[in-house]
Amino acid sequence: MKFLLLPAVAAAAVVLSSAPASAQEIPSGPVLIHLKDFPQFPLAWDEDRGAHLGEEGSLWVLEPVAEEALTPLGEYRLVHHESGECLDAGGLSDGVHARLDLVDCADAEPWSVVYDTVPANADYRFATPEGYLMGLEHDEAGEEAASETGAPAREEHSGVPTGGAEVFALDVSESRHSHEWLFAAGPDVPPSSPPSETPSDSASPSEAPSQESPAPAPQLPQTGAAVGAAVGAGAIALAGGTALVLWRQRRRALRGHW
Repeated sequence: MKFLLLPAVAAAAVVLSSAPASAQEIPSGPVLIHLKDFPQFPLAWDEDRGAHLGEEGSLWVLEPVAEEALTPLGEYRLVHHESGECLDAGGLSDGVHARLDLVDCADAEPWSVVYDTVPANADYRFATPEGYLMGLEHDEAGEEAASETGAPAREEHSGVPTGGAEVFALDVSESRHSHEWLFAAGPDVPPSSPPSETPSDSASPSEAPSQESPAPAPQLPQTGAAVGAAVGAGAIALAGGTALVLWRQRRRALRGHW
C-alpha cells in the first residue's frame, strides 16, 4: 500500500502551528543530508553508483518550488550543489524501488518535505508526488515474515545503513527509520582569492627623474612690522624727494633777483 503523503502533510501542517519555529526551518544553504542517527554516511552522488550513502557526502540545496509557500515545509527541489542538477526519481522497477538520477532541474519532480514533530523523532521525510519515500532498499515482505517468525531480517534488506548503500524512492506502506533524514552543516567553501594586481609599467615615484625646482619668486612682507618698515621707508623717500624739488625751485628764484 502506497505511503499516503497528503494526509501526513495535512497533519504536519496542523501540528506545525504549535511547534517551535526553529525545529521547522529548512536550511537555506548547501547542506549534507544523512539518515537520523547515522551522520557518518550522508547522502552522496557519483556517476558509477548514483545516489548512495557515502563517507563523504554531496552537498544539497533545498530550493523552494513555490515562492508563495507560507510555511518552511512544502515542495522543494534537491539541487546537487556541485553540478547544479536536481535529484529525481524514475519509475518503479519492481513495484517498490525507484532509482534516483540527476536531471535538469526544469524536468525534475519536486520533493515534498514532511517534518515529524514528535519530540522522540524530530526528523524529515522526502516524498515524491506519488508518495514514494526516499530511503534505503529493503525487503518489506521479508521483514514482515521475519517479524512473524521471530527471525532477524537479513542485513542487506533490513534498511541498516552501510557505506555505499544505494538510496531509492520507495513505495512503502509506512515510514521506517531508514526513511528519516536530518541536516548537517556542510564544509565551508573557501572564499575565492582576490585577483592579483598587475604591476604598473610606469616608474615609481622614487624612480621618476628629479625636476629642478623653480627659483623662488620675491615675496612681499607679510608681518605687521615688516609692512610698517616698508611704508615708513617709502614715506621718508617721498619727503626727501619733495624737499629736494622745493630747494631747487627756491634757488632758481634767488638767482632771478640777483
